[in-house]
Amino acid sequence: PLMIAFLTMFPLLTENLTRGILDLRPGLSIMARQFHIKRSNVLFQIIYPQLKPFLYSGLASATGFGWRAIIMGEVLSQCAFGIGSEMKRAQNFIAVPELLAWTIVAVFISFFFDKGISKVADITPKISFANEDQTIPTPTLSVLDTKDISYQYGIQHFSHSFQKGIIYGISAPSGKGKTTLLNLIGGILLPTEGEIHPTRHFGIATIFQQPQLLPHLTAEENIILPLSSFLTEEKARRIAQKHLQEMEMEPFGNRYPKELSYGQQQRIAIARALAYPSPLLLMDEPFVGMDPKAAHLLKGMMRELCESGGAIFFSTHVLEVAEKLCDKVAIIKGGKLIRSGTMEEVKGDDSLEEVFLELEG
Repeated sequence: PLMIAFLTMFPLLTENLTRGILDLRPGLSIMARQFHIKRSNVLFQIIYPQLKPFLYSGLASATGFGWRAIIMGEVLSQCAFGIGSEMKRAQNFIAVPELLAWTIVAVFISFFFDKGISKVADITPKISFANEDQTIPTPTLSVLDTKDISYQYGIQHFSHSFQKGIIYGISAPSGKGKTTLLNLIGGILLPTEGEIHPTRHFGIATIFQQPQLLPHLTAEENIILPLSSFLTEEKARRIAQKHLQEMEMEPFGNRYPKELSYGQQQRIAIARALAYPSPLLLMDEPFVGMDPKAAHLLKGMMRELCESGGAIFFSTHVLEVAEKLCDKVAIIKGGKLIRSGTMEEVKGDDSLEEVFLELEG
């Protein structure tokens, strides 16, 4: 009977788990790699919550079918004692009270199995923190060199040296290599040719095009999660609350992402990146969809970060934004660097409009 139950349950479980694995959000896995979130938190805070609906719905269905298969197996195998065999015996001897009693037992066992699965499904693993505050890993980065790097799409033979303390704008038409270059610098993609020095063995604070917040964590917990790898809960919460306050999101710290507007979610994603100690801050079209107040706050924080020795790379297809905010600009066309330097050097004798038309042409 147990083998029959296993053979009945196994396909249902594997089918549901396969669907869950195929439905995993790659953006969350990339976020975990960028912030060097430790493996236990990746498993229980990123992978498991996404698989949970598929796992437990499959388990509930499989248990129901499996339980019926066990009863049927007991009947077919004519075992000495079992619910199925007792029900069959009662049926043969027309022992109605016994048949009803064993039927009720079977229903109750099935009911308690379902309740048990629901209870287990309701368990939410907590974020795992460091046992003690560790030295915050803030490696110094004076220069980042890209030497003749290429990728299968977007970037061809790109070379540039990026210095610390500078805000770099990376500009190109939409879909023409900005995000690819940021992903290469951040280590999300590996170049098919060329090299990037130094190699990135440290976490990199990143603001993605989409906020990439975990829906089962509160706003504060989303900021805390990357810090939990090297800080105790108390210190990680203090840092998260400080950045929530700076982004004017302190009243929303206990809210879940679904309770926040897109602009508020972006503020949480920014607070998460700024709270994380990193010599680099990568921002992919950070001002798209952002409300003016949040954009103003972010600009001030970007300048503060650079003054403290960090380096910022942000992509934009709006040259006016780059002109107002960047110290230096790198302009890409056809996957290649065509102009770089200060905005004055990039424009030369051309107007900003002429530079933009050259990009689009």
